[in-house]
Amino acid sequence: MAAQTYGISRTTIARKLLGINMQPVGHPKVLSSQEEASITGTFGVVANWGFPLTRLDVRTVIAKYLEKQRKTVAVFKNNIPGEDFLNSFIQRNNLSIHLASNIKRSRASVGREDILNFFNNINNALNDVENFNIYNYDESNVTDDPGAKKFVVPRNTKRVERVQNHSRTSISIMVCGTANGDLLPPMVVYKSSNLYENGTQGGLLGT
Repeated sequence: MAAQTYGISRTTIARKLLGINMQPVGHPKVLSSQEEASITGTFGVVANWGFPLTRLDVRTVIAKYLEKQRKTVAVFKNNIPGEDFLNSFIQRNNLSIHLASNIKRSRASVGREDILNFFNNINNALNDVENFNIYNYDESNVTDDPGAKKFVVPRNTKRVERVQNHSRTSISIMVCGTANGDLLPPMVVYKSSNLYENGTQGGLLGT
């Protein structure tokens, strides 16, 4: 009766009732859930260190793990997982693809203690200084970052940074203001030995 109602053969129903051939359909999992959790746990750690992994890096890490465990997967070319496996791996383990910002080692090495010491020292140094005599400036790039790459990180990661010796080369804008809210005209630094007049047209007054 059940075979006719659900369109399933009687043999299949009998095997299910007797517990015969209850393995999941398809290729068996290459890695156990514990192995995948152990591998993906390192992705967030190295990303926090400033060295996130690319898609190729993740495939290589898994290949090295298989090699260490002396496992050979017939469907993997040269025992390296393919893109289809990687996409499923990312989905199963709550990972995502993020675009990373490049920062230099000198900036990445600044820690919490360094920042606290800076503010403690500056409070003492500016104790008797009027607000209009306190200036602060910051530099911003106005071109895209040609060195930006995508990396595999935990899904809840909000910002990904990659530490490298050279972060970017581009035109920069230096903006300066006082503690009472006045802004100085921005300073534009051009990567050029000679500055032509048409290169400054359309800028802000006083730049």
